[in-house]
Amino acid sequence: MYINEQFGPAEIASWVNVDAATASRRIFSDEAIFQLEIERIFGNAWLYIGHESEIPAVGDFVTRLMGKDPVILVRVTENEIAVLLNSCPHRGAMLCQADAGNGKGLICPYHGWAFSNAGRLVATSTDDGLYADRVDFRTLDLRSAAKVSSYAGLIYATWNADAPSLDDYLGDIRWAIDLCFNRTPGGVEVLGAPHRWEMGSNWKIGPINFSGDGPHFTQLHGPIAKVTQGIEKPDLRAALQASNSISWGNGHNGVIQMTPEDSGIAFFGQDPDLIPLMEQTLQPDQLAVRKRILQAVNNVFPNHSWTHNPVSYTPGKPPVHFLAMRVWQPVAANRT
Repeated sequence: MYINEQFGPAEIASWVNVDAATASRRIFSDEAIFQLEIERIFGNAWLYIGHESEIPAVGDFVTRLMGKDPVILVRVTENEIAVLLNSCPHRGAMLCQADAGNGKGLICPYHGWAFSNAGRLVATSTDDGLYADRVDFRTLDLRSAAKVSSYAGLIYATWNADAPSLDDYLGDIRWAIDLCFNRTPGGVEVLGAPHRWEMGSNWKIGPINFSGDGPHFTQLHGPIAKVTQGIEKPDLRAALQASNSISWGNGHNGVIQMTPEDSGIAFFGQDPDLIPLMEQTLQPDQLAVRKRILQAVNNVFPNHSWTHNPVSYTPGKPPVHFLAMRVWQPVAANRT
């Protein structure tokens, strides 16, 4: 492929200098590098698709993206979830244009080919004889992700049949996932449909902010923290200095911003009714961190981030923690 031949190993290695802690700006602006990332990263990594609570009933589906590929996340049976390429194998028409719904199967709006929720071709609208028996319709099922798995209700998929298991891919960041998504016996539930917006920047900017760029928080978010959390900038800086910037391995990173150990503040912004449930569910080391969390941001490589923050817009009322996920979908080198 042309993209593979365009850059040699030495040139690719020159884009990031680990020893000097520098990176070429080309990785944020070069369209050819972007296409290489789509092929090598998004074509091989485990990618976040959705949460189990978004498709609770058999036949429930949502439409999402894997890199630049449109996919359908659907609950096939109570215990089976499929991730299907949202493209009819007949003429490539998009099968499902709804954001979410429920159905017994999928019918292509172009020629009426019908598929089960597992992606199997079950009917066509034309006589097989029109193809003079030259087409083996058994080979025309929808393309499925090579692997689909979940952890803490978070559903991931990959096109790479040789990818490691999801547990191995996530590795140590499962400890941080538990802090937010597995902190009570019932886990979490996604509320509402995704909010979507487009940014005029490279897809890596978002994950970088959620992976280890803690210093920007005081400068950029300080005024917001004062309004929503009642925290002055000096106190915010002190909390940042008491925080941990963590490399979880396999490209996953995060920042856990904690209150100073001598602050006397415990479970800031937490609903008191949740504390016994967290004590029941989390390990002692996780609970000790959970007790002091002011904010936590993490990113599963390449593009699945989440933030956990206390906010309050009502003067005199204590902040309440919220949990929000971000999925940084690549559109072009300078669009996300």
